[in-house]
Amino acid sequence: MFCDGACLGNPGPGGWGVLVHCGDRVVELAGASTHTTNNAMEILAATAGLQWILAHPEVELRVLVVKTDSSYVIQGASQWLSGWKQRGWVTREGAPVANQERWSELDRAMIDLQARGVRISWEHVRGHSGVAGNERVDQLARAAAGGDPYKLYDGSAADYFREQAGGDPSARYPRYVSWVGKRVAFHESW
Repeated sequence: MFCDGACLGNPGPGGWGVLVHCGDRVVELAGASTHTTNNAMEILAATAGLQWILAHPEVELRVLVVKTDSSYVIQGASQWLSGWKQRGWVTREGAPVANQERWSELDRAMIDLQARGVRISWEHVRGHSGVAGNERVDQLARAAAGGDPYKLYDGSAADYFREQAGGDPSARYPRYVSWVGKRVAFHESW
């Protein structure tokens, strides 16, 4: 799962995007908020993806790898949450945890997935570095934040990657992805 948040101004209008790739299915999700922060949208993106998986029990997982360019989300979800909860949602310095409501929602989704036997792994990807999934969720988040039109995909992975390869019906499932001339490109070989 890839997830990303965006904000035009901070605070300002924000958006989030998610791409879930599980087996032969790819689903894109996106949403917006009129007045928010970038960090809140980053957390909301991760939460929305986990909640979508929870709402679809036909998606069978044992391990979920969540890829994001937000170190804030990764550290919060994997390191800080347990301490915040033990201290009554205050930081080590005694200040209230920023975005507590968003963190609580993410925590609940993680607990529910773990109760299903899903192990969640958080992976950092460098933003704007040509990682196709991250570039796509960034596009969705920015479009949602700006109120721009966007199209969400829900269907087979083979068709999704074929569409990304330019709609060539003979294109096979790509094994390598690159960022070429401000466009995602898919390749059969290096």
